[in-house]
Amino acid sequence: MPDEKHSNFGFIDSLLVFLVSIGLTLVLLWIVSRIINQPWFETLPSWLTNSLAKILVGLFSTGSLAAIVIRKLASEHSPNFFYPIGGTTLCFFVVILLLVFVLRPHQSDPPIRSKEPKPNPPPERQLHKTDENGQDYLERWSARGNCREAMQDDRHQCIFTSTQKHIGGSGTPFDHWKLMLKTQGPPYDVQCVPGGWQLKEDETPGAGQGNIEDGWAVCSGWINGSEDPIQMTVKYQMLR
Repeated sequence: MPDEKHSNFGFIDSLLVFLVSIGLTLVLLWIVSRIINQPWFETLPSWLTNSLAKILVGLFSTGSLAAIVIRKLASEHSPNFFYPIGGTTLCFFVVILLLVFVLRPHQSDPPIRSKEPKPNPPPERQLHKTDENGQDYLERWSARGNCREAMQDDRHQCIFTSTQKHIGGSGTPFDHWKLMLKTQGPPYDVQCVPGGWQLKEDETPGAGQGNIEDGWAVCSGWINGSEDPIQMTVKYQMLR
């Protein structure tokens, strides 16, 4: 009989080749997606997977069709499916890759932004001895040497120490006084003018230069009971 001597490549054979080729093509596309790290074929559309599943279920769940397929595959004269499946799979694979290459979205070049000049940094503030009008930054303060009724706060300190020290030929002992003034900026010149019989720190009378201690302007000296005030004039610097 002719069917037993040679194989006929009929509808069922073509359908098997078509379905198997589609399955192999999908596997190859998934492998390519993993290799090039692109999610093009990682998740296949539901309409494709559902349609393929329905065709396979309908083909092999029907008794008559399943029997025909099994009989053709088990027949000694069954066609050689290797070359038809390989060729069809290759065609599907090449066509899909060409479509992906042609229809892939092209990234537009980023817009050219004009280089705007960077704003100049604000000028660094510097210490100045005079204000905008050329006037010296200065502050004055006066207090009695015995610190009676003297201002005492975080910027003014008057310190009186009873020492009863004899200085020179004076028969009246002296006590020590110290005035401290904290200006708004760092001081650089301190002038001290003791009054009456008061003496400066070097035990001499008259006006003289004060000191700067830890940012404080300082005038100090000796007093022998006088109520006369000591006048401080301090020049300082300001940032601007």
